[in-house]
Amino acid sequence: MTTTTLNTMLPGFGRYIGAFIGTFATTTNITTSTALVSTGLTSYFEDNDQVNDSFAYIKGTNNNGVSRSVLDHTGSTGALDLRGVALAAESGSVNFDLYRHDPAQ
Repeated sequence: MTTTTLNTMLPGFGRYIGAFIGTFATTTNITTSTALVSTGLTSYFEDNDQVNDSFAYIKGTNNNGVSRSVLDHTGSTGALDLRGVALAAESGSVNFDLYRHDPAQ
């Protein structure tokens, strides 16, 4: 019997219902803050606040499965400020998905 992880299934389901925006990699390590930075976002979202109120679903080691609403987006740097408490530090780059709706709901 094969198994599929939630990290694999979620983007496919999100595409099906029109909620999936994309997968991006962090370009700076996540520290104990509420910030995610991905210069990959700048290619698609150049203007500030374009992804405000969307949801970042982190696929890391210490933050795996964490879903947070985007409070603020800076288009020129690809920085996202997330709502909620500080994230756990990651020792390397991690991937995260952006969704129009909270994938944890």
